[in-house]
Amino acid sequence: HVLLEGAEGQRPIDTVLFDLNAIRDNLRLGATNPAQSTALLPQLLSNLTRNNSRLPPLVREFVNDAESDFRSEASDATLAEMNRALTNDVTFTCREVITASFPFANTARHLPAPTFGQFFGPGGAMDQYFNTYLASHVIRTDSGLSYDPNSPLADRLSVATLRQFDRKGHHLIIKRGKNAILHFY
Repeated sequence: HVLLEGAEGQRPIDTVLFDLNAIRDNLRLGATNPAQSTALLPQLLSNLTRNNSRLPPLVREFVNDAESDFRSEASDATLAEMNRALTNDVTFTCREVITASFPFANTARHLPAPTFGQFFGPGGAMDQYFNTYLASHVIRTDSGLSYDPNSPLADRLSVATLRQFDRKGHHLIIKRGKNAILHFY
């Protein structure tokens, strides 16, 4: 059979099994290092399907289905992680601290400048979330940020969420230093 033709370790079945094993190892890596696992997965999936033309039709279909399932699961896991981080690192703080304080609410409770900077400033919660989760899926255009159509998540990410990050970047400049300065425009 064509799957078993060739020297041991170089047969088509050996290549498929090697690539599936590499994906399994990568999934195990994801438990301890999700960022590295996510970065490696696209290449591993490409490796899995690179020799499909040498495979019999049923095996080719199996490999293509497996690749599609892995990509879908990876996208789902990425979105779940993005949503968890958005809720825990951004939304909660925004709702409980930022929007509950003056100047965002009609209240006597003022938002301290350091807290404001920790949320909106360079390296703050919004900046960290954007750089960690959104930057690789976004392109800058003349009209602002938009999702990169080449991103596998582009059609699954919230445009409204992206607009919040886009708006923050265009309406505020925070200069660090001894005398922090906030400029709105």
